[in-house]
Amino acid sequence: MKRSIEILVTIIIWRKEGLLLLRRRRNFQGIGTGTGLWELPGGKLKWGESRDAALRREIHEETGWQLTRKFRWRNYIFYRLKTENAVIWRLQLLYNVRLGNKQLGKMQLSEEHDDFKYIQTATELNQLPMIPEVKTYLLIALTGQVWITPETISS
Repeated sequence: MKRSIEILVTIIIWRKEGLLLLRRRRNFQGIGTGTGLWELPGGKLKWGESRDAALRREIHEETGWQLTRKFRWRNYIFYRLKTENAVIWRLQLLYNVRLGNKQLGKMQLSEEHDDFKYIQTATELNQLPMIPEVKTYLLIALTGQVWITPETISS
């Protein structure tokens, strides 16, 4: 059985349209989880890579966007994924950014993802399949119970 620990950097991207989520169509690293789940943009931190560099790389790989602004670290989530073949502990570092529409080109999804959407309410989020710990955190954020409530975004 595969056992590992992963450090992920993920970004909560707020736009006028709402909070950006991506849908992964493939399994997470071949361990049998993740098919069809919605997630935040981001991914694994590579050895020797800074968190900002990892976030910029992941956002560009997953959306085609080149972001130059500074990301604000906000929180983390620690959880376990378990399947027949693997046990993976994940430390997911959460960052936050607000983006206006003029800053970005058209989204170009990577081969890892097959769809994206913006959500604005807890009701919308509740309808999506996600890793439970991530969903719980975002539900709290969307209902304004934590520091992450989006500020007004101008185009």
